[in-house]
Amino acid sequence: MHIGIEVEGRLRGIKTLFINADEDLLKAADILVERGIGHVYISDPDNKLSYRVTSNFFQNAHVTLDVTEVKDYCPRDNISIMFRIDKCPQDKIFDSIKNLRSDLDQVKVERDRHVIIFPMCSALITEPNEFEGDIEL
Repeated sequence: MHIGIEVEGRLRGIKTLFINADEDLLKAADILVERGIGHVYISDPDNKLSYRVTSNFFQNAHVTLDVTEVKDYCPRDNISIMFRIDKCPQDKIFDSIKNLRSDLDQVKVERDRHVIIFPMCSALITEPNEFEGDIEL
């Protein structure tokens, strides 16, 4: 657990509490209040945390949840998903992307601390039926 400045994605420049999913969430929530921090970045590579529980723990803060698979749509406004596409099993990528929200969620690729973030609002998604109707010449 540590405090620093977010340097990735949409919330770049914001004072942030960085934690791992297996750390004490209650302690983290207390630190946010004590230090007046409004953003927590949770690294959850095993996708253990539920959106509901995480949202409830951090009701008065914005949460960036860094995950390797997005199994469900996140209905919580105080959580944005940072989808680690580089760590996701190949067969889970498309289903994960379909569960992301265009206004809040992001896709992350990292190698040797070089990071590229794509906001989902920039994604152009094509469905299989869109390929139909071409005319063979």
